[in-house]
Amino acid sequence: MSESPTRTPAFNHIAMSVPAGLLEPGGRRELLDFYGDVFGWTEMPTMSEDGKRLVLRAHSNEQFVFLVADD
Repeated sequence: MSESPTRTPAFNHIAMSVPAGLLEPGGRRELLDFYGDVFGWTEMPTMSEDGKRLVLRAHSNEQFVFLVADD
């Protein structure tokens, strides 16, 4: 049996709501460390805003993960 080649997941964007405190500098660092280590995602700082939104680049500049503050 031959192995099939690994493919990059195909999606445009994903959005998730998280508590606002997670998007403050300390929480953001933990999120960036986790998602970076596990998935290789990196922050898009021009689109992120402390306490409101963290945008992660996933695999390419056309694939985003939005973490948005919610009560």
